[in-house]
Amino acid sequence: MSLALYRTYRPSRLSEVIGQEHVTEPLRRALESDRVHHAFLFSGPRGCGKTSTARILARSLLCEKGPTADPCGECRFCEALAPNGGGLVDVIELDAASHGGVDDTRELRERAAFVPAEARYKIYIIDEAHMVSKDGFNALLKLIEEPPDHVKFIFATTEVDKVLPTIRSRTFNYTFRLVPVRQLQANLAAICDTEGVSYEPSALTLIARASGGSVRDAQSIMGQLIAGAGPEGLTQVQVAEQLGVTDDALLDAVVEAVARHDGGALFEVVERAVESGHDVRRFVTDLLHRFRDLLVIQHAGDSATADVLDVSEDRRETLAQQSAMFGPMELTRYAEVVNTGLTQVKGSTSPRLQLEILAARLLVPSSDTDPEAALARIEVLERRLAVLSSAPATGHPPKTEAAAGPGTTAEPAPREAPERPREASAPPRETSTPVASGPAASGTGARGGRPSAPAPPKKPAAARSGSPEVAPGAGRATPAAPPRPPAESAAARPPAGGDASASKEGPDGSAQLSDIVSIWPALVTAIGERSRVAAASWEGAQPVSLVDGILTISVPSEGQAKSIAQSKRDLMLRTMLIEDHGIAVQVVASAGPGASVSSAPDEPSPDDPDVGEGGLSGVDLALKSLGATKIGEIEET
Repeated sequence: MSLALYRTYRPSRLSEVIGQEHVTEPLRRALESDRVHHAFLFSGPRGCGKTSTARILARSLLCEKGPTADPCGECRFCEALAPNGGGLVDVIELDAASHGGVDDTRELRERAAFVPAEARYKIYIIDEAHMVSKDGFNALLKLIEEPPDHVKFIFATTEVDKVLPTIRSRTFNYTFRLVPVRQLQANLAAICDTEGVSYEPSALTLIARASGGSVRDAQSIMGQLIAGAGPEGLTQVQVAEQLGVTDDALLDAVVEAVARHDGGALFEVVERAVESGHDVRRFVTDLLHRFRDLLVIQHAGDSATADVLDVSEDRRETLAQQSAMFGPMELTRYAEVVNTGLTQVKGSTSPRLQLEILAARLLVPSSDTDPEAALARIEVLERRLAVLSSAPATGHPPKTEAAAGPGTTAEPAPREAPERPREASAPPRETSTPVASGPAASGTGARGGRPSAPAPPKKPAAARSGSPEVAPGAGRATPAAPPRPPAESAAARPPAGGDASASKEGPDGSAQLSDIVSIWPALVTAIGERSRVAAASWEGAQPVSLVDGILTISVPSEGQAKSIAQSKRDLMLRTMLIEDHGIAVQVVASAGPGASVSSAPDEPSPDDPDVGEGGLSGVDLALKSLGATKIGEIEET
């Protein structure tokens, strides 16, 4: 007859109990010094060796060469108390679940007074001791406190808190622990070698993880898998299918989709997981373990070895590559989202719906406003800015001034291409933004300034004669423009008073006005998808000039320009240009010629999904949380 593996390979000596050295070593020393107490209490999770250790302790006490830590295994007591032995009359095993009443304990107390039939001691092993009733414990209390010299008690329980404190105080307490995965894997490998079963190490790792640290559960699971295994033995694929464990390839697809913010790929993985019959709760649990591994690698670096992660070396390299795709706060954020989703999936009547909601939250962390989400958005911005600075659109080297706003003190990066020195007779640089001479762009404001008053009803004679018009609000002090690099050619800047639209290339060569004009309809459509109120603010607007990194947008009225500035929708447009098109420019809305002095449109609604605190968009809220108002200030810090 074939016995279960957990019975066949039950330990027979203290040295064979795995993962419980903190218990077996003190017991060995007590046996060797003959200082064995009269009552013990073994507690801990199921399947960790409590009952097996109790039987080994009884065998060590009753061995003819004992008490000894290493029973001989040859005497009649050792043979009778072997793992598959017939038992001994002086060793009484009781299940407290069926013998926990006061009458049972009274009977036990009466029988304990009789001397052993043939052994040195009469030993009572009471399993599931927490099932003994309060009256039953009270009936045993005096016997446990002062037993006869020939009586020993060994209690085993998984819920030590339910044992009366008066009983615990009269026993030696030993707490058993769950066994680490590596030790379980080594034990399972030894059993497979003994049984002549071929296996893949990764398959044993899955079994050890599925057991939850219980030796008995691990051996029982492996016995079931061996019984149904083919000639190839235990393979990872077959073990994963039978245990319902999520395949690593499926988790890899989830991580890559989240890193790319690819909603289509992520929901395709969700569909595959559900349609293939995966348990949703197990799938989310495995995903949480994956983010845990990535977090450990992110923070521990090389100290997070394959042994720490319980994976193979090649798998560890893959996890390291995935961890490099995120920032520390991003991974922390994702782990919290998945952990919250796991609690919601457990009690849900529609697990698939909760899984899809979880996937949506992973894709849009910017929808939250807590500090962790803000820092996660900052990490995304930093990576995107790094990409923009390392690979500009026109091939020019990155320039620090391109992404910095007015007021920053960053020194401009020198150009690599040889340039002619600035001519001594070159006129000083204009402090105001050159204005297009065309009718659509003649109302551009000064750099960094916003219109503060309606345009005068009558134009000066110089304006009627064709000279450049003065922008609204030009009467105020114009902030000084950032210095141009000394090596920059005077011919590179547009002529004063000329057509601003002629200078279509930005200061870092990364964008041209024609590029923005070509994508303008798509930008307006994207703004409308985010917020209808924001789309109304840009109605009738057209880009008219791009000079020194400042994009001027002409709008029909002064009130419309003022509304855009007050509601921070110019920052929203700048954010969309950076995130969606990789164009880092400042955005200024200015009224065109003949603009009407109309009232400003309605202020944005607090429920506008594109406007957050103070009218700021989601990305600008992230900038504000770090004390920065422009993306350039992140580079400074």
